[in-house]
Amino acid sequence: MTPDRAPWVRPGAAFLLAASGLTAELAWTRLAGRLFVGEAAFVVVALAVAGLAVGAAIGAARPAALRPAGTATAAFLAGAALAVGTAVALAAAGAGGTAATIALAAPAFVALGLAFAGLFAADPGRAPIIYRADLLGAAVGAAASLPLLGTLG
Repeated sequence: MTPDRAPWVRPGAAFLLAASGLTAELAWTRLAGRLFVGEAAFVVVALAVAGLAVGAAIGAARPAALRPAGTATAAFLAGAALAVGTAVALAAAGAGGTAATIALAAPAFVALGLAFAGLFAADPGRAPIIYRADLLGAAVGAAASLPLLGTLG
């Protein structure tokens, strides 16, 4: 699909990835703080940032992963890993400690980093529009997280 045919696809994907990624990051931060100690929450923030960077680095090292099929696969894997990882973490109620939390959350953030890198690499001329959608999605994700945070305690 060329950017001319559907100019909203990449910004829309960036919006959805950012909204779901930030919502998950905030939920994981709250879970880490509740299940372990408050200071453990910083691990999730660091993990999210590092995961995004590692995913982008994978894309830089393996440009084929940035093609549309690779980007779509990374976005799908990110969504699946966020859902499954969060469900398992809630069900396990902290069993396995911080190491288990890292093992459950890391794949999602790496996949998000690869998906974002693919979106930007596919249409560098529209990077400011894609980035704007990314930031707007993160803002919506943060606002949508407020009721979730109350539920998680």
